[in-house]
Amino acid sequence: MGGWPTIKGTRIPYDTIAQLVEDGDVGVEDVRHYSPGVTPDAARDALDFEQAVRGAAA
Repeated sequence: MGGWPTIKGTRIPYDTIAQLVEDGDVGVEDVRHYSPGVTPDAARDALDFEQAVRGAAA
């Protein structure tokens, strides 16, 4: 993915999952229905990373 952070073991960009969860459209337990390779823990990690990136940019 050209150095872009992804969910471990996948080619799914972290921000794709973080946006699903952050917007409240999809719960962390339900992410697997959209992206079977993403565990609830990985979805939480993606959201945490997204928040850290935003905090560093502020």
